[in-house]
Order: sequence, then structure tokens, then C-alpha cells
Amino acid sequence: MSKRRLSLQNITAIAIAVIGVIGSITVAYFAFRGNIVPLQLSISTTQTAEASRVLIVNTLVPTPASPQNTQIVSPLVATSTPSSAANTIYVENFDSDPGDWVTGNFEKPYSKQTRTITDGAFEFSALFTSDEAFAWANVPGLRIKNFNMSIDTKVIQLPSNSKTDIVIAFRYNNQGSTTYVVTFGSDSSFSFYSRDNGEWTLEFQGKSNAFQIKEGMTNTFGIKAIEQDFTIYANGQELQTVENNMINYEGEIGIGMKGNNEKSMLVRFDNIVITEAFDK
Repeated sequence: MSKRRLSLQNITAIAIAVIGVIGSITVAYFAFRGNIVPLQLSISTTQTAEASRVLIVNTLVPTPASPQNTQIVSPLVATSTPSSAANTIYVENFDSDPGDWVTGNFEKPYSKQTRTITDGAFEFSALFTSDEAFAWANVPGLRIKNFNMSIDTKVIQLPSNSKTDIVIAFRYNNQGSTTYVVTFGSDSSFSFYSRDNGEWTLEFQGKSNAFQIKEGMTNTFGIKAIEQDFTIYANGQELQTVENNMINYEGEIGIGMKGNNEKSMLVRFDNIVITEAFDK
């Protein structure tokens, strides 16, 4: 009986010792887990923040362009149209003295002329010595076939009781014996002329209220020449397209006036812009 009791006591002691060991292991395990979890959360949070930062950076930095037909535009940077800049042939606003423009006093076959650079414009006066006479000056150093052109004109002085015109000549060759001419008249008419070996032909004439040739008035006139098609503009409005294939090669461009005998006029030309034009 005493031996059995001893055995039970031994068993009980052993069981208590085993339970103690298990408890210690359990406490140590959960303590270890308690240290690991905050570390994992910290690492996870750091990785998430880093991922967010990388995502924001990738949103703001443009993707590198591929070599073909791709243009990178930085955020908040204004850009101009590349083609408009590439196609510009000639621009002159006369803000500084352009030495290549011929100025001075001239005795021409049908007019007496004075040309100066005044108040940031090309000032051109002519006293005509014949009826239906032209007077113009050519854009220096330019020969071209197809183009877009615009020019501002301000009339300073006009004769009374006599029709006068602003003139744009183009495809000008052989000292003007071969050329096209567009005129904008003080009677609101506009005309398209061709000249072949000195012989003038009126190809088209019309009227428009899109412009006024009067003292103090400024108008913007334009020509688009593409092969045999010529479109006439005034103050942004298309007036007419004329087809003519007589002069199908390049030439100079001239600006000036048309008037009658013993009549004079004074015009300021400014803001000449000439760009390339291509077939439709």
C-alpha cells in the first residue's frame, strides 16, 4: 500500500514537471511570435510605402519615347506645332532695319517711288506717271512656287476720286514681263491678273466687303499658291480660288500698289509671313 502510494506520488510529480515544461515552451513560443509580428508589420508597411512612392514617381516621369514618330511632352510645358515652325520660309516685321530691303528714291518707268523703314513697317509711296500703272518691291532673296503668304497693309494716303489698289505679285520672272498679280481695290473689288511676255490678262474679278482700302485702315491680305490653284484671302476670309496653269514654276514675290496718272498713294506694309504650301 505504501509502495503504490509512492508510485502515485512519483507519477503526479512527473506529470506536474511535464506540464511545467509544456507551459514554459508555450509561453516562450507566444513571446517569440509577439516579437516577430510587429517586425513583419513594420517590414510590410515599409514595402507598401516604398511601392507607393515608386508608383507616384512613375506617374510624373514621362515614359521614354520610342525612336519613331513619338514626341515627349513634359507636364505643364507649352509646345508649338512642329510643322508650323518647320514650314516657315520667311518672316519680317521690320522692327529692326532689314538691310536686304532696298530703300531710297527711285525713278521707274511708270512711277516715282520712295521706300523707307518707318515706325516698324516698310513704308512705300508712289506717284504714278501712267494710268493703270503698277509699283512694287520684291521680297529680297526669295524665289518660290508653292506657298502661303499673309501681309498687313495700312493705308496712310490715298488720292481722291481715283481708284487705287494694294498689289501682291508672285511667280515674278523676267523683270515682271511674266508674273501673276492679285489686287485689292478701293472700290472693294479684287482681281487676278496674269502677264505673259508683257501682255496682261484679267483672269478674274469680283467684289467683297471683307476689306476696305481707306486712309487709316489696316487689312491683312493673303495668297495661297499650290501648282495651278490660287486662293485669295482678306482679313481671314477666303474670297476666291482661281485656276491658271500659265506660270507653273517658281518666281519672286512682290508687294506694292496700282494707280492712275498723276495720282499718289502711301502704304505701310508689315508682318510678312510666308510658309510652304503642299498639294491637297
